[in-house]
Amino acid sequence: MKLLAVRAGALAIAAFLFFTFVLLPVKTEDGDYTVVNRLAYLRGESPRRGDVVAIELAAGHSAVFLKRIVGMPGERFEIRKGRTLINGALLDEPYVKSRLETWTIDELTLGDDEYYVIGDDRGQPLEHHRLGRARRDKVLGKALR
Repeated sequence: MKLLAVRAGALAIAAFLFFTFVLLPVKTEDGDYTVVNRLAYLRGESPRRGDVVAIELAAGHSAVFLKRIVGMPGERFEIRKGRTLINGALLDEPYVKSRLETWTIDELTLGDDEYYVIGDDRGQPLEHHRLGRARRDKVLGKALR
């Protein structure tokens, strides 16, 4: 019975290995583990803006990234001078501690099953980041703090 409970717990929560650049200012080092609740969105609950999620960004790629959801399905998303705009309005992002004004992403409209995900460390050049549109089926779970 105890073994069954352990196995059930293993299905509900998974630990993923992340690299330092994935999500800051969460204090991670290469080789650290972050616990991800894989059941968080399976009971009909949808990811919300601000959630930090484990996500598979590239098809056929085994890497899993921690990213923050900033854009929701159906919204217009853009970054202008380092600031995120949703449907033309500035998004309050208290978790972003540094940002570069050189960041620019032209306005795009997210599909009905798409989120826009990005890391919190915006103090590095845009080309050093993995970010972008992510379909709902690529969201693997919610990071636990």
